[in-house]
Amino acid sequence: LVVNQVKRIYQVKNERLRHYRNAVWDNIEEFDAFSIEAIPRAQNDMADSLAVSASLMLPHP
Repeated sequence: LVVNQVKRIYQVKNERLRHYRNAVWDNIEEFDAFSIEAIPRAQNDMADSLAVSASLMLPHP
């Protein structure tokens, strides 16, 4: 989902996710090259666990 949102294939309906997507777009311009691809959850257990944990945390003040 996120990969397709960054690639402008899917629209972002959630305002919080839109903020993150826009931050990615803003930072992409700082690089000479950028690529992004979806990795199936089954092939990326550790990253998936970290992402779920991070999404449940409250923002740092």
